[in-house]
Amino acid sequence: METLKLIFPSKKYEKQILDYKKEFEIKGGIIHDTAGLEKSKNFD
Repeated sequence: METLKLIFPSKKYEKQILDYKKEFEIKGGIIHDTAGLEKSKNFD
């Protein structure tokens, strides 16, 4: 069985987070439960 590790967003993961967001935007998906990620324009 695989394990899932929950983490808080940080600058360390900026590229992965923004890539994840971009993938949803391209496919027209809805991001749920992301602490406002869908509304933010940048990581800062």
